[in-house]
Amino acid sequence: MDTIEKRRLILLYMLFFTYALTTSVVGTFMVDLLNDFQMEVSTGGIFTVFQYIGCMAGVFLSGFILNRYRKKELCLATFGLLTVLLLAMSKINRLGFFLLLLFLMGMTSKSLDMIVNTTISMQHEEKKGMYINLLHGCFGAGSVLGPLLAAWMLKISLSWQTVYGCFGAGSAALLALFAVFYSDAEEKPVQGQAEKKMDFTVMREPGMYALMLALFCYCGHQCGINTWVPLFLQYRFGVSLFVGSVGTSVFWIALVIGRLACARLALHVKEETLLGGGLILAALLHLAGILVPHIAASMAGYAAAGLFAGAAIPLILTLGYQSCPDRQSSVSVVLFLCISLGQAVFPWVMGLICDAAGLVWGMLSNAACLLGACLFVRLYRSKVKSREIIC
Repeated sequence: MDTIEKRRLILLYMLFFTYALTTSVVGTFMVDLLNDFQMEVSTGGIFTVFQYIGCMAGVFLSGFILNRYRKKELCLATFGLLTVLLLAMSKINRLGFFLLLLFLMGMTSKSLDMIVNTTISMQHEEKKGMYINLLHGCFGAGSVLGPLLAAWMLKISLSWQTVYGCFGAGSAALLALFAVFYSDAEEKPVQGQAEKKMDFTVMREPGMYALMLALFCYCGHQCGINTWVPLFLQYRFGVSLFVGSVGTSVFWIALVIGRLACARLALHVKEETLLGGGLILAALLHLAGILVPHIAASMAGYAAAGLFAGAAIPLILTLGYQSCPDRQSSVSVVLFLCISLGQAVFPWVMGLICDAAGLVWGMLSNAACLLGACLFVRLYRSKVKSREIIC
């Protein structure tokens, strides 16, 4: 890899890290949001619903633009719009406008997510498992830092609007850096870029629908932790907002470690083996952490979920891209739609469960998402084996 390629890769990873800072802070703001907008706990899931409905819109938008424009211009446009939206958040004081901006942020960030993932997959065919895991490791690192930064800023008496404004200012600085130093990075021709329009027949590939459902379940689990863990720890154990946010950060720290480890392991171990074994371990240990009524057990359960299942998204994406190397943009649209659906549906459902049966049952439903992902990965492996036998 030459110097320009390395610079290009680092810049894309920096974009992903910065975008991740903004996606994991809604849970940290939850108490303030519920108080400022005079809402009940059961309705708190509406924030992630709007954000991830926007993500679904971003998936469909990306389906139309992904192969029509150069990836550099698409990255600049989407990250630039995300920066503007973050700055606009600093002026919000009405629920309707806040939900609208969450929708637009979801749409923009998911478009950026798809563009960067597809670009790296196309440009690094031989070791895509490693590079995609490293990319999502950067996302995990941003998701670790986001809640901690947000909680610290709230602790020093800044409002949640000001926190969004600070993130927007940082994004603006990175946007300028990207515009200057990415200009000489040319896109090399690759097989997947010959794809002129979306081909949804990729869903007919053996095991693809199982990967889609596994992503749906896993992303519900991940977003549920982002949304409800700070509130769960505050109410169940009486801890402060900062300590509650540490629960989310423990999950993401372990997730980063898991993804970095899988980036190396993927060079020697099959992705489906890493995925299946990690999910079952994570589900069992996360479940144990919820059932044991001690904050240390809860923290250990979140750490186990992040460490052993944290690489689920990049591993599933890698398996999907490998199944259809000539239709990688179409695979991105299909799989990212499932990601957004899981992120939109499950946190809202968890909020309803928390309100009806209590926070513990809400968190148990989060562990159930991991178990569902386990079952669908097992189904994928059986479909792939059946295809190999037929061939």
